[in-house]
Amino acid sequence: MGRCDLQQTLDMTTGVQYREIFTDPKSELFQYLIAAGLLAAPVEYPGPRTLPDYLKTVKKEGEHGTGFRYKSIDTEVVGWVLERVSGKSFADLVSERIWQQIGAEQDGYVWAGPTGVQVTSIGLSATLRDLGRFGEMLRMNGQVDGRQVVPKSVIDEIRKGGDREKFKAGKFEARNGYSYHNHWWISHDADGSFEAKGLNHQHLHVNPAAELVIVKLSSHPIGETIFNHALDRNAFKAIAQAVRQ
Repeated sequence: MGRCDLQQTLDMTTGVQYREIFTDPKSELFQYLIAAGLLAAPVEYPGPRTLPDYLKTVKKEGEHGTGFRYKSIDTEVVGWVLERVSGKSFADLVSERIWQQIGAEQDGYVWAGPTGVQVTSIGLSATLRDLGRFGEMLRMNGQVDGRQVVPKSVIDEIRKGGDREKFKAGKFEARNGYSYHNHWWISHDADGSFEAKGLNHQHLHVNPAAELVIVKLSSHPIGETIFNHALDRNAFKAIAQAVRQ
């Protein structure tokens, strides 16, 4: 993969040969989905069938740190690092550090591939109410009932956002003004809102100024989150205005 650092991986500014294009079966996305066990391999498929095997095949392309491009495999690398450093599974880390601390009502689930490797990018499932609890913890600067679950400095760093010029390299015209930092989409709007997005238009929207957290679950047939971005943002803006009134 070449010499990229962890921050570049968190900000998805790694220069690697990987395209996440749902409409192009030749894009590397489909190799990733097969390796993660999220898509059945075609008959006589010659490629890697586990995430560790696939990640080892990803080659450097361009320079690290020069521009943003969304890549699920960057999240898989971060998950890999977390497990190696902590000696614990991703599911156990989320449970101990987050889920138990926010008072979640239901178990969350992490997808495991054919060999048991946990998928950290698109493998997490949770109920709407528990995702709301997670978002509220973020809105409250890492606190739950006065207890500091996540250091405030971590939340401050997320809200600061990333390099907006590097974000432009990803050609996300529909998200002009945004940046991407530490796996969060930062809007840089007047309310300081920031977001997490999931496949098929799932959305976690945190608006500190309006004291608002919105969770949107979805199973839209089009996977790419950009498809409904403008519609979601307009809806969230309208809800924020209604809350203020």
